[in-house]
Amino acid sequence: MSLSVRAPSVDYSHTQGLCGTFDHNSNNDLQGPDGTLYSPEEVLPFVESWRLAPGDSLFDTTPAPTEEEEQRRTFCQCSDGSSSTAYTQCSAHDHVDYTSVFPSIDTTLEHMKDMPQVSPPV
Repeated sequence: MSLSVRAPSVDYSHTQGLCGTFDHNSNNDLQGPDGTLYSPEEVLPFVESWRLAPGDSLFDTTPAPTEEEEQRRTFCQCSDGSSSTAYTQCSAHDHVDYTSVFPSIDTTLEHMKDMPQVSPPV
């Protein structure tokens, strides 16, 4: 997973989290939510300190549908055989439900399993 974050200048020295503190001081970038500073060798405890409990994330559930969304929609359907015009004949590309595209796994945990252990500098 790759993540790129850009913060406006008004946020300078007013941030905290997994992406650091945005103050040009790399010595305090591994700060936990309770203010604990972690060393570069303590990446796993740092990440765990920011982990949300199940149900606390905004991404655990999909928003409740609005009245407009509850109305029946037309979805694209595949037809038998092959056709080069199947996509152009579809009238409702924007009504495809993509929520099943994202698997429900902890991607941070999966990434951390493959991460090499950092040795302390000598």
